Amino acid sequence: MRPDNLKKLFKLTLTKLGKIYFFISITLLLSAIVFYFYTSLKFSVNMPYSDDYDAILDFINKFYTHSDFGYRLYLLFSQFHEHRIVFDRVITLFFFNILGKINFCILSIVGNLGLILIILFLIIFFKKKYGFKLTELTPIAITMLCFSQWELMADFPMASIQQYYELLFSIISIVTFTCEGYGFILGIVFFVLAVFTGGGGLFVSPIVLLYLLLTRQYKRFSTFLIASLIIFYIYFPLLHYISPPIKDTLIFCLKNPTTLLGYMMIFISSAAKSYALIFILAILLILNYLWLLRRKLNKDNHALILLISFIFLTSLVVGLNRIFLGFDSAMFSRYTMYSLFLFSISYISLFLNAKGKKIRSLIALLGLLLSIVLYVGWIQTAYSELSDKQYMLNNFMSYPYQDKAFENIKLAKENGWFIPVQNVYDRTKQEFYLAENIKQLKKYNAPPLLVLTYFYKYPFPFENKQFQLIVKKYDNINLYGWALDPFGKTTASFLFADIDGKLYPLTYGFPRNDVVKLFKIPQFKFSGFNSNVSIKDLSNGAHEFSLIVVNHDQTAYYQTEKLIFYKETE
Repeated sequence: MRPDNLKKLFKLTLTKLGKIYFFISITLLLSAIVFYFYTSLKFSVNMPYSDDYDAILDFINKFYTHSDFGYRLYLLFSQFHEHRIVFDRVITLFFFNILGKINFCILSIVGNLGLILIILFLIIFFKKKYGFKLTELTPIAITMLCFSQWELMADFPMASIQQYYELLFSIISIVTFTCEGYGFILGIVFFVLAVFTGGGGLFVSPIVLLYLLLTRQYKRFSTFLIASLIIFYIYFPLLHYISPPIKDTLIFCLKNPTTLLGYMMIFISSAAKSYALIFILAILLILNYLWLLRRKLNKDNHALILLISFIFLTSLVVGLNRIFLGFDSAMFSRYTMYSLFLFSISYISLFLNAKGKKIRSLIALLGLLLSIVLYVGWIQTAYSELSDKQYMLNNFMSYPYQDKAFENIKLAKENGWFIPVQNVYDRTKQEFYLAENIKQLKKYNAPPLLVLTYFYKYPFPFENKQFQLIVKKYDNINLYGWALDPFGKTTASFLFADIDGKLYPLTYGFPRNDVVKLFKIPQFKFSGFNSNVSIKDLSNGAHEFSLIVVNHDQTAYYQTEKLIFYKETE
């Protein structure tokens, strides 16, 4: 065969392989999106989960039981934990007025659309600014759709709306600040949107201000500094921000900076799953960031450097707020979205700064393969966790204060604003009935099969029997552990805290795989409890405390020995 014919054949083969690669990439991308939303819908339950009780259900109850415009405006901008979730509340009101009811499944879909918008924006931006092909951007889309963020995928609309749209608005704000023309104005607009979607939006300000200063854009720096000060003034003093108690955490972090650094490293690469791989990837991500900085702020790298800096700053602030919960808290499912985003941006930076078409093609292929491995690697874990979550939502109210949760559910149901799962509503009514009429049941003489891991902040069991339980400052006691019905060899039906003869229903039914492993009995899985009991109305001094476990058939109950705790106020 002549050399010319060989070249033509080679070119034709490459063209065909390119078309096949394009088809495979697009098929994988569409499959990842379809499977993501299929999974989200599969496990959706129209019930609030955790913070949904406050951020959505309680908000709607208060908003529509008060007609005063000033109070309603206050509710929209009121603080929720460390955040002001105005965007969450506007979305909730919008769909409530369209549907006439709260629908947590619909709100969950809206939250997940935020993730799609993040992916779409990244694809459009990198395609337009840097000339990326769609196949070269497929890895970031598949990575961002990874099931590591299962907690946001279904049944947690408050968190999915807040976190996805906060990240979306922050990304757009940072990117547009690096653009010419109207980019600066758009950057300020999306900065404001990010701030009033979640507290993390505030971190855009120091990142962008430093960028404007280093690139000698002094006029823009002055303008954005003024805009930032106005927003910070509104967010904090004007709207009466209540700072979380982080003094002890700050002191700890100053004394143990390596611990904080370890937390940050876990946070930025938590989607990698195993601790060994997490730390390896964290080091590589940091080295890639330093490598970008050494390129003397090459203009093509500005947006990438700022976006990576934003994630690093987020990891620092989360560490300062959450480090007392331990390293595992850096791996919370809802935080892995930051890790996935950092993986994606780091891939873009490697691709963009690679020399030669062959190296870029190799990076794109490796990126695609690694994104598929990451995506597939989380599916089994996500399905297991989502299945457990679905079971919980169909059986009990997953909120630490059962009395407040039932009060909100009952009010919304009576006004026709929300229709709860009937089984959960009936079960909770029975629970509160038994709290008033426990003596109708038979009392077992035997103690319950129960482990109370924590009472307030004190770990059990106590080595010193003369140790005094003293509750200060806080108006609630956190109770954490597991309980079983030993005679029935299954889980209990209800769990109560008995304080001075008054029974407080506890949130019971969380999955405890460790208990199943301990006893080798699968029926013991949903035996965990993690609940709060308000003691703000209790007087100072000594109080009696015990736990009551109602058996599976609701015919009898067990009761622990009583212990004494002391309430003190400072």
